[in-house]
Amino acid sequence: MAQSVRNSEGTPFARTSSDVIAADSQTSQFERLGGVAGITRLVARFYDKVLADPALSPYFADVALDKLRRMQFEFFSAALGAPVRYSGRSIMQAHSGRRITGEHFRAFVGHLDETLKEHALSDGERKAIIDRINAYADDVVKPVAALDP
Repeated sequence: MAQSVRNSEGTPFARTSSDVIAADSQTSQFERLGGVAGITRLVARFYDKVLADPALSPYFADVALDKLRRMQFEFFSAALGAPVRYSGRSIMQAHSGRRITGEHFRAFVGHLDETLKEHALSDGERKAIIDRINAYADDVVKPVAALDP
């Protein structure tokens, strides 16, 4: 079984044992997406879609996009089994105070799904990637009842 990847605070990247998939199957996903160059293109294409979305772009108005793309490259690479260490803050810390709703999270994931469809992945592989991202919804989304009026 693959070891879980940890962020800079030592928090495991994989939230549950089911998130940890054998390294050889993840590495082949990473390779099928084109390795370093492919993930770099995937992240760039994905953020082109996210930033073009008027409902999502305000969340990124004051964000250093180069750093964001680097963190997402690390995040996706680690999730796909590449020998890359995610050095960012925990998902919860990175999104704390951002007032992200479930609707916005679903739109974000929808853009990822659209982007993944542009690559040579089976429906099952694409679904597995989306499922891993969806596992972080509770760490990203602020419940509506907790939003200030």
